[in-house]
Amino acid sequence: MTGLILWIPRLRKSNLYVILRDLHPVIGAYLSLFLFLIAFTGLFFAIGLVTGNLTMDVFRALPSELVENATPISVDAAIAKAQTNFWGGPQISVSLPDGDTGSYRILEFDMEQVTRASAYDINQYTGEVLQISRFSDCPEMLQARILAYAIHTGLIFGTPTKIIALLTCLGTILFTITGVWMWLKRRPKNKSGVPSGQLRGPTGTGLKLLIIFTGLIMPVPGISILLVIGIE
Repeated sequence: MTGLILWIPRLRKSNLYVILRDLHPVIGAYLSLFLFLIAFTGLFFAIGLVTGNLTMDVFRALPSELVENATPISVDAAIAKAQTNFWGGPQISVSLPDGDTGSYRILEFDMEQVTRASAYDINQYTGEVLQISRFSDCPEMLQARILAYAIHTGLIFGTPTKIIALLTCLGTILFTITGVWMWLKRRPKNKSGVPSGQLRGPTGTGLKLLIIFTGLIMPVPGISILLVIGIE
């Protein structure tokens, strides 16, 4: 509070460049925490692409025993059978039976309470509840991916985290644009303005290792860094 009191009078006398120069490091430091969280949780989806069907078996409903000349129950009837076990989640999704021996899979969930998600396998002929799967029954990797999705999209705690995610995205876009503008405004005429010299000492070594590690776990930024190095 006292810092703001001291800074606001200077704000009135400063031009846009000075204001942005003051805001960039402070707000950027806070934004980086949320950006790291968004980037880290996004890695769980990349892992899924690399490992293929690592968790797909969990999404397959138990098979229904084939009954000759039997008529499959309707979707509404399957939901009604599952509803006797519902805990009150605001959202459901229904997967239809895959073939004559498939079953209905009904997922009950709330993205603000992802650890309460439940899946119900319903026999497509008899309406019997074949299996109830809770969040705790899922493999640890799948639990991590479900949590990561809720965090990554800002859904984990509802409106407050949605607002934080929105501000983080808007702030990142704004700071990227204004950062380039500030650099263009300050760079020497007819020069690139790229800082000269190399990183030295313990701090420089640690920063290099961090850049290498980041490039390994996130290939796209890694390739971008290599391109910049190649251009320079």
